Amino acid sequence: MLFIKRIMEAFEHVDKMKQYSKEMGVLSRYF
Repeated sequence: MLFIKRIMEAFEHVDKMKQYSKEMGVLSRYF
């Protein structure tokens, strides 16, 4: 179960990184 929890956390982290890079991409368009 702990292994599955780790995988879920990793996916959440990747999701956050994608969201972050998307926001940075939007910002870089304006600057």
